[in-house]
Parts: sequence; structure tokens; C-alpha cells
Amino acid sequence: MSWQCSDIAAAAAALGWAPAHSLDASLAALWEARPRSFAADGVAAS
Repeated sequence: MSWQCSDIAAAAAALGWAPAHSLDASLAALWEARPRSFAADGVAAS
């Protein structure tokens, strides 16, 4: 099974685990942390 489709219920049941951050918060943090390799005009910065 692909990690994108994985169900965390098994980890929750076996380990009492739960995510510390919501999916929305995680995606927002990843977006903010992305490399800033493109200029405002969309052209790759050198």
C-alpha cells in the first residue's frame, strides 16, 4: 500500500499513537520551508 493511502488506525490501536500536527498545519509548514529557488517572475534564480 502506498504511504499516501495508509491508515494510521493500526498505529493508534497498537501504540496509542496520534499525529501531533494536523495535515493542514503540516502541509502549510512544508510549503513555508520549501527552497526559494525561483524569482517572482518564475525564472530560476542563479
